[in-house]
Amino acid sequence: MKLYTTLNIIRQHNPCKESWEKALKLLGKTKPDDDPLSFEWILDNMGIRDAIWGLRAVKDKDKDTVERDARLFSCDCAKSVLNNFEANYPHDGRVRECINISRLFARGETNDEARSAAYSAARSAAYSAAWSAARSAARSAAYSAARSAAESAAESAEESAAWSAADSAAESAAWSAADSAANSAARSAAYSAAWSAARSQSDIFRKYFCD
Repeated sequence: MKLYTTLNIIRQHNPCKESWEKALKLLGKTKPDDDPLSFEWILDNMGIRDAIWGLRAVKDKDKDTVERDARLFSCDCAKSVLNNFEANYPHDGRVRECINISRLFARGETNDEARSAAYSAARSAAYSAAWSAARSAARSAAYSAARSAAESAAESAEESAAWSAADSAAESAAWSAADSAANSAARSAAYSAAWSAARSQSDIFRKYFCD
């Protein structure tokens, strides 16, 4: 889905001053208008974090589709680092199940009760991994992977919408990749891993909102 918004819609959601001024400058504008603005442009020029933030600022006719796709995006982000969890907990299927249930929920193929149960199970798995995170970067990566899966199942309510879950899942996935690299290499490698994770998330985002 090639998704569009406008500067006027974005302005209604109080963007941060730095990003707002950067966007206006890049667009050669001094004030908001109703010209179509693609999320492909936002991703390419503003970056993945601003692109995810922008999912809250869409036209009314697109909101249901965006909520569904934001959930699917967050599931894909969580799955991208699932191996970090399963390498440490090969017999714990709670995180994988959470991702699967979250994907079904996004598609309307399961109910809120199943989603809530999967969310609770993934959070429990994350807390279990967190106990040893301070002693092991690999355990920390496992915690982040589990947390990102739990965030992908976050409840869609006004104060916790699908785009917020997508943002949290993407952030956790990036930290998971970085922590995994830090377990066996220098800090610069961790930075490279986080950068690679951001690029991977951009590719996933592009699939849902730019094609």
